[in-house]
Amino acid sequence: MDGGGEARNRLNGSLFVAAVLAAFYSFGTFGLLNLFGLRTAGQILSAWLLVLVLAVSALRVRTVTVVAAGLFFGTYALGGIIRAGIWGYCLEAAMALGLWVIISAVPHQHIRSAARTLVVSTVILVTSLTIAYVFYLVHPDWILSANFNIYGSTTGSARATPGFVLDYLSFTSGDGFTAAGRVLPRLKGYSNEPSATIVHYLAPSLVALLLGGRYRLFAIFILLVNLIAIASVTSYVVIAGGLLIVVAFHLPRRIALIGLAAGLAAVVMLLLDASALTQFQVSVGQRAIDLAGFDLLSRKVDSIVVRQEGLAAGLQRVVSAPLGWSGSNDIAGGGALMSVSAFSGWLGVGILAWWCVRFGRVALNDFKQAPSLMRRVAPATCVALLFVALLVSGYGWNRVPGVIMLALIYRLLADDGVRSRPVAAGAGAAGARP
Repeated sequence: MDGGGEARNRLNGSLFVAAVLAAFYSFGTFGLLNLFGLRTAGQILSAWLLVLVLAVSALRVRTVTVVAAGLFFGTYALGGIIRAGIWGYCLEAAMALGLWVIISAVPHQHIRSAARTLVVSTVILVTSLTIAYVFYLVHPDWILSANFNIYGSTTGSARATPGFVLDYLSFTSGDGFTAAGRVLPRLKGYSNEPSATIVHYLAPSLVALLLGGRYRLFAIFILLVNLIAIASVTSYVVIAGGLLIVVAFHLPRRIALIGLAAGLAAVVMLLLDASALTQFQVSVGQRAIDLAGFDLLSRKVDSIVVRQEGLAAGLQRVVSAPLGWSGSNDIAGGGALMSVSAFSGWLGVGILAWWCVRFGRVALNDFKQAPSLMRRVAPATCVALLFVALLVSGYGWNRVPGVIMLALIYRLLADDGVRSRPVAAGAGAAGARP
């Protein structure tokens, strides 16, 4: 590549990274910019950057990608208007469509640049959260000064009003828990609740694991903060699910298949049977209290039951409503699959299922070619993350940041798999596209 071409490539890469970063932190359930009244400005900036990337980059996009993404996000926006009466879905759908197409087409080095930038920014965010966490540990009474309602799902672009200086470092809902006889605070970063931190605080740790090298240390740091300071049960489920997948693949094939079938049957029973789920939650929660004085799981029984009821109701409508359905926002619990079904009907669910199959294939390929056990944890946990996002907790995954994260993870998995395969003489190794 000549000097002019190299300079143009760097410019395109910088614009792409800036567009991804601006959209990731100005859309969805993330309130950092709300603290300074800059959320709308951030969204306008991200839109302009997206237009610039599309204008100056000579992208080669597969027709199937454009058609599938256009149908998916187009029907989702139309359904949002018809079913929920929210015109804002048009802007989000347009941004999601543009970002999805761009992420599917940019060179691999741009994908890694965006991934590295998001990981480093997440390290900064979790460091800020950790500082606030330490202060609340040393001075437990300070948490009473925080504004527990500083940011919620209905805040939109309104300015967030801090109640205490530590609100600038991290929001908190005030619902601490007990572990080893000590009352611990529970923070939520700049998200609207702990369960909504998965996109901005947990998923980047998986991106760091996929990047490998020194980014693994960042991944460990981010994961520890998620487990200790944020303490979202959803995060525990994702991590446990990833570890179970790794264990299953290291068992003899017959035992693994039997275990997988039994595990899926148990999960389905727990998700669809409220009484079984309640008994399981109480039993696990009591054991956690007995072993470590950890009471968070047992305190979540009511929340788990509400989510289970919402999931059961949502799954029934997924099957019975080919053209979508109203009232999805009134159902507590359930994942992104419910929103897609409600707004896009069977067409959206079909496109989503097709993409999930592709995601599973690239994850499996990456898993098989991973050089170490730790590296295998990454694709396995990505699959667990997708499962939880679709069925258990859809917070943030049906918004622009969730779309960005899923597309980036897919490209990292797919491109690693392509680059790991032997290439015939004279052939190139183009990245697989979402």
